[in-house]
Amino acid sequence: MKRLIINTALSELGIGLELDGVLFSSYGEGSERHSSSAMVVVEQLLKEHDVAAKEIDELVVVDGPGAFTGVRIGITIAKTWSFALRTPVKIVNSLEALAMQAEDGIVMPVLDAKRDMVFAAIYQKDGNKLASVLPEGMYTVLEASGYLQEYKAYSLGEAVSGMEVNQIIEPLRIDLQNVIALAEQRPAVEDIHALVPLYLKKSQAELEAER
Repeated sequence: MKRLIINTALSELGIGLELDGVLFSSYGEGSERHSSSAMVVVEQLLKEHDVAAKEIDELVVVDGPGAFTGVRIGITIAKTWSFALRTPVKIVNSLEALAMQAEDGIVMPVLDAKRDMVFAAIYQKDGNKLASVLPEGMYTVLEASGYLQEYKAYSLGEAVSGMEVNQIIEPLRIDLQNVIALAEQRPAVEDIHALVPLYLKKSQAELEAER
């Protein structure tokens, strides 16, 4: 199995190439540079390991939530690649992937959505399996803090003003091995044309258009 993993959703770019169970990964900072660096890193990894694009058996992409531009880049790469080479695509969201970095139990991954809002969810984690307790969404800091106490969850992710985060991950990095573990539990996307980013909120342009 030759699998390509793409995470452009967060501030740290993560690209992985799994060859028969062995993961080779590359991480880099700066979401504003993902548009120019993501495919460069992909091409470098393929070249280093003498793998042609057409040999990739499966793509796994982190579909958000995260930075608007970053999320779009990863989805666009996956859709273009899949359409051109008929490569199956699986998706994993960034909150799930962050939750996998905690110990087993009730886990709340948290990402700063700005303006006193957070992207968050609560899962029951048992090994490589996650069961949804609170759905992925954009919540106010007050709401998220209330759910954190109500479910007695362990929180991890970004530092958020006004909210207790038990484990701050800095730099904010998703372990690509966890992305693979989640992807192996789900089917490929049936209609690649219908694949869209998991934004969980409207863009600034959309908000301004509604005014």
